[in-house]
Amino acid sequence: MYLYLVRDGKAAIQNVEVGDWYGTNWIITEGLKVGDQVIVDGVNKVSQGTPVKVTRQLSLNDQEAAETTKPKMNE
Repeated sequence: MYLYLVRDGKAAIQNVEVGDWYGTNWIITEGLKVGDQVIVDGVNKVSQGTPVKVTRQLSLNDQEAAETTKPKMNE
């Protein structure tokens, strides 16, 4: 599976490994690192190298990101 990142103002394909669904979201297990800018809106309008403009950026610090993306398991 792949998604698009913003690199140097352009769309760039990034291969990722996905795990299970969590709620309505995929869990990305490999291929992303903290700070990557993932294109989430207008994906059907971009391809490799398409110039993009970031109109809204969401940011979490490392701890918040880890807590947000970790599924809670029943013990």
